[in-house]
Amino acid sequence: MSEEDLDFLALIGSTEETSFNELCSALGDDCPHEKSEWRDLFMKIERMERDGYIEVSRLNGRLEGLMLSESGASLIRERLDAKRGLLSIL
Repeated sequence: MSEEDLDFLALIGSTEETSFNELCSALGDDCPHEKSEWRDLFMKIERMERDGYIEVSRLNGRLEGLMLSESGASLIRERLDAKRGLLSIL
């Protein structure tokens, strides 16, 4: 998994659902503006859902919220643990 994908997963809650609006806000300057950028974002969400890293809730076919699955949360914990390990060496 790429660092970009891990950065994206880190924006999604693991104990509480992150609304789509909260996700867009968390993306900040990286929030899509162009049609192709929105397509890329939705494709990323679909891929991560298919791969089992996030759970997506939809209402009438519209994305309502996202939450990390156990495997997605594990990836983020491992990443944080690795960073903490490097800091403890210093």
